[in-house]
Formats: sequence, C-alpha cells, structure tokens
Amino acid sequence: MTILFVDIADFTTIVEKNSAETLVSVLSDFFSAATAVCTKHGGTIDKFIGDACMMMWNHPYSLVDNHHA
Repeated sequence: MTILFVDIADFTTIVEKNSAETLVSVLSDFFSAATAVCTKHGGTIDKFIGDACMMMWNHPYSLVDNHHA
C-alpha cells in the first residue's frame, strides 16, 4: 500500500490574510484537484483533515503497476 498526505503550504498564513469565503474557495479548489489526480491514477481518498488530504493506492484493490501510482 502507498499512502500520501498532501496539504496546502503556509495555510496558516493564508487563513490569517483572507476572508472565510476565500478560504472555502481555496479549500474547494485544492480538494477538487487532489481528488481528480488521485482517482485518475487509481487511488482512493481516505480522508480530508483540515487543509490536508490522505490518499491511498493498492488498497482496497491492488494496482498491477503500483510503482507508477
């Protein structure tokens, strides 16, 4: 199994300088892009954690060529 945690760099600074509406838009765009890339490459989204996303490959199903996932 391969697990990837990805988050938004300097998110605390972004939070401090922007409105709630802007933050929701930033998170929505980020999670949409992360989800699209993950699923395109046969991954599964496990969870969203604040500004982070946990993705998995080879679970629950094994990929044939998992070193390129």
